[in-house]
Amino acid sequence: MLFFSCTSYEKIGNFKYKVKTERVNTGDYEGMVETIKSFHDRNDGEFLVGYVIKSQKLHFETKKDTQYSNGKLKYDRLNRLIICTEIFKNGYELFQKTDSIQRIFKQENNGKIVLIEYSRFKNGAKLIE
Repeated sequence: MLFFSCTSYEKIGNFKYKVKTERVNTGDYEGMVETIKSFHDRNDGEFLVGYVIKSQKLHFETKKDTQYSNGKLKYDRLNRLIICTEIFKNGYELFQKTDSIQRIFKQENNGKIVLIEYSRFKNGAKLIE
């Protein structure tokens, strides 16, 4: 497994987190590189939440190359929910046997982040696990 990393800080709600963006060779799908963004406690470095920004084939990682997944993070300020969605495309959804996943996290009063729901979808319908 090969990875590259950079670190910065970002605010979600009222809390500031240490953010790492890493490129990881998963070996999946005959050589896939995933760009992963992760949020960590800025004091002790504990991993709190992360999501895949994009997936591309190994060695073909330019802006014009095919992407096999895209992810996004949304913050619901009213309910203090962090919603991470990853959409699979260009054949990768067939390999994964699902077209998207969604993870919902709750931001606690102390800034810690807890997973409260994990869902997989196929053709827009939630899969029952």
